[in-house]
Amino acid sequence: MKHLPLDAPFKVIGFLHKRPDLTSEQFRTHWRTVHLCEALKLEEFMSGYVQNHVLDQSVPGFEPYCAGLPILWFDGPETSAAMSESDAYKTGAYVDEPNFMKGRSQGMPCKEIVLEEGPPISQDEDGTKVVVLAKAKNGVDGREFSHALSKNSETLIELDPVPKRVVRSVSVSVGDGNSPFDVAEEYWWEADEAHRRSWGQGAFRPWVGDVLEPSSTRAMQVEELRAVWGKSVSYQKQ
Repeated sequence: MKHLPLDAPFKVIGFLHKRPDLTSEQFRTHWRTVHLCEALKLEEFMSGYVQNHVLDQSVPGFEPYCAGLPILWFDGPETSAAMSESDAYKTGAYVDEPNFMKGRSQGMPCKEIVLEEGPPISQDEDGTKVVVLAKAKNGVDGREFSHALSKNSETLIELDPVPKRVVRSVSVSVGDGNSPFDVAEEYWWEADEAHRRSWGQGAFRPWVGDVLEPSSTRAMQVEELRAVWGKSVSYQKQ
């Protein structure tokens, strides 16, 4: 298990909900075209930016949560805050959000742990990806939660075959009510066939119920659009 170095970029996972009068394809098209142009005007603030478009294919045993998950990396929380306060954001991406989103984006600032590094991923590389989202169990404080998620190097869910790459992101503010989830795991497979076989077991690890609410866990198969790439250490082989 590898913790990123202290100077690694600060990570934020967002949760986007589709405007109800749009189709899923209309939502995706707007996000990857019009909104992407506005987002790239903010590139000076970002170390990395990936759009995760939730696909119609369901993950066995799980419900989806949202229509899109933007993931952004920054040099630190100050840079993230500076982007949100910038004129370029307030007059661009922020203004465009209601054109395809229901409500505003919710975000989970987090620390990243690479559980399975795998080979480096290129900007245009194909493959299959799933994102799993989970909440801390009621009564579990942030310190206990973070400790449990840091010491256990196994995936939250038993998967066979094991994904080629696994990344865990733990919220820096567990249980504060600002984010609907407290941990995310991202899984990558070489091909969809391997991904489908992995969920045959699909059971939570025995320790998960001590710190997480399995019943509130969500999972989504996504298509990545790696918009700002190469600056973020999170995808680079250390």
